[in-house]
Amino acid sequence: MKDTIKVINLETLKQGFVFVCSEATQDECLARMLFGSTWAYEDEVLEVKEGDLGFLYNIDTDILFGVFEAVSDGSLDIEPEAWGGRFPAQVRVRWMEEHEPIKDARFLFRKLRIKFGNFLLTPQQVNNLRSAFERVPASEENFRKKYPRKYRAQDGHYVRTKSEAIIDNWLYNHLIVHAYERKVPIEENMYCDFFIPQGKCYIEYWGMKEKQYLKRKKKKRDLYHNYKLNLIELTEKDIENIDDVLPKKLMQFLPNTFKIT
Repeated sequence: MKDTIKVINLETLKQGFVFVCSEATQDECLARMLFGSTWAYEDEVLEVKEGDLGFLYNIDTDILFGVFEAVSDGSLDIEPEAWGGRFPAQVRVRWMEEHEPIKDARFLFRKLRIKFGNFLLTPQQVNNLRSAFERVPASEENFRKKYPRKYRAQDGHYVRTKSEAIIDNWLYNHLIVHAYERKVPIEENMYCDFFIPQGKCYIEYWGMKEKQYLKRKKKKRDLYHNYKLNLIELTEKDIENIDDVLPKKLMQFLPNTFKIT
């Protein structure tokens, strides 16, 4: 069954907004269902109207949350005590559609030609961002819900298994730039476990043996093969010997001048 993407009627859609949070403020934003900004953005926040759609961007982790709906107009000090009073320009929100957060959000902003730092969004930009969330296929969404990201790696990435945390930490400690759960740039909707820009290669950790997982594994392997993408495959046994296994696999794709420290 094909994935369906709901398209918003741009004639009726109002403008949208992106609030910025940090690791220190994200939980309070989501717990209060309240977004806030500094006095510098007062004029932009006051332009937000009830019913506008919005997103929350964590500047520390480069993660975008969505989709939210404003349930109040932008105002000052809806909750004066929130965040210790540091962000008085505020909007009350609710979840309109709660999707899996999008990693590498800056890359998405560039792809959609949304200038980083823009607070207000055009109706078209809102539609494009909302569609980006909805492109996660149902099978992938179900997998992500079943195995939530609950393990925090040393670089701040939240991953789904202890073995993925070991991989992430190994890459981080060996100064290898990497992205977690990036969408693979192919026609089909597929997300890798890790992407290594320097080697233009992908890492997949295969750690389960249940029937549905093995079907998902075969489909992903076939897509990597069909598109002639560089793939490194790791198993639980490889994780036990990661210091020996991963450098050898990576050096097949990393530049000759690159030295793994």
